Amino acid sequence: MFKTLLRVGICATLLACLSQQAAAQYPDRPVAIVVPFGAGGPSDTITRILAEELQRQLGATFIVENKPGAGGLIGTQHLVKATPDGYTIGLAVNSNMVTSIALKDNPPHEATDLDMIGCFAEFPLVLVGPPSGKFASLQDLLKAAKDAPGKLNWASTSMSTQMFAGLDFLSAAGLSAVNVPFGGAENAVITSLLLTEKPSDFAVVLGPSVMGPKVKVLGIFGEKRSSFFLGVPTLAEGGVKNLGKRSPIFFALAAPRGTPQAIKDKLLKALEVAQQNPEIIKRLAPFATTPLKCGSTALAEMIALDRSMVEKTMAANGSKRQ
Repeated sequence: MFKTLLRVGICATLLACLSQQAAAQYPDRPVAIVVPFGAGGPSDTITRILAEELQRQLGATFIVENKPGAGGLIGTQHLVKATPDGYTIGLAVNSNMVTSIALKDNPPHEATDLDMIGCFAEFPLVLVGPPSGKFASLQDLLKAAKDAPGKLNWASTSMSTQMFAGLDFLSAAGLSAVNVPFGGAENAVITSLLLTEKPSDFAVVLGPSVMGPKVKVLGIFGEKRSSFFLGVPTLAEGGVKNLGKRSPIFFALAAPRGTPQAIKDKLLKALEVAQQNPEIIKRLAPFATTPLKCGSTALAEMIALDRSMVEKTMAANGSKRQ
């Protein structure tokens, strides 16, 4: 019995030493960052900014691998099944960690099937109107919607974080309006606001989508204003008080479950250094994006909070899982 325990102890010590040695040498070959969305969007672009910075800090090539499909489930499933050695990591955002999973009757995985590394950045979720001046403020929109229940049309990407946030907004404000969902990227949502004939009355979109188009930003979801939309109040400041606590639109990294802790710690440290780099902050600004500090525990808590919010909204609106 004693010899068996001794062997177990020796093996555990050797494994720990090997793990520490591997972490010390990490990375000594290219690292893949899986992005479960197509190339060219904000998530892809921000990942590429991060990949360059990780390469600068850690001395190995970080390659962005786009694996789009099924709302991010395909790429995320690839990450779940990857070897947990730190050489395949992936993007973790609200949509692929929460919404796409919550919408499935039998999801191929859960967020808990991955090891969270930590956050890199966040961008705001915003309520916007057409540039025509139809609504000069959030109060104008609220009044118009109350005066004409069920008559206004609002746009969002289909079955998304944005759509569920919009439903929460309507519920908290005591309003009724018709959702016009668009598949794919948010370009079609923004275009619907810019139409000269019958534009959408308002929309819920991600902050990066409105940095170029001249739409009217009416309100900010969340507990704080955005420095990129000066003078725009939060929805709570505008009178919509009962939205509940919501996680930020986070941009983070995850790894296959079982990735050595020392490697995850090394990557988290690199994220923290990147967040303090003025050049990185400057490059994120055109996407209405700012650094967001959080470790694995805080990230997991944000994912759990978002999941509970989405499931509550689905139940309140009769949304069916697919």
